[in-house]
Amino acid sequence: MLVVAHGIRTLGVLGAGQMGTGIALVSALRAKVPVVIHDKSPEQVEKSLSLVDKLLTKDVSKGRLTAEDAKTVKDRISVAESLRGLRDVDMVVEVRLHITIDPCDSSMYLRQCRSLCLLNRRSLSRLLPN
Repeated sequence: MLVVAHGIRTLGVLGAGQMGTGIALVSALRAKVPVVIHDKSPEQVEKSLSLVDKLLTKDVSKGRLTAEDAKTVKDRISVAESLRGLRDVDMVVEVRLHITIDPCDSSMYLRQCRSLCLLNRRSLSRLLPN
């Protein structure tokens, strides 16, 4: 497994909107880090993956990337069907800026995120200063 200087072996992105997609793409492309995306909306995840394909295809057509490099970047991005799929990542970036769901449901969702972080405390402790 590739470990780069920053120590993050896998990045989780919570939210597959435009910002989450951009973070996932740049992380996979520039930092060469495997990324796991999760969003409550499967449709949004499909849009996100479609945008990644579109942007990588554009980079290939302009000669910025080879087709092989674009495929490698795409292969670094995977989808977590549930929050538990982010359990083994080294860091999670949360980009759900506009919560348009029921506030009670949102509160439960954020509690699940907090629980996930507690489960992942060992991984997080490697990144945080003492």
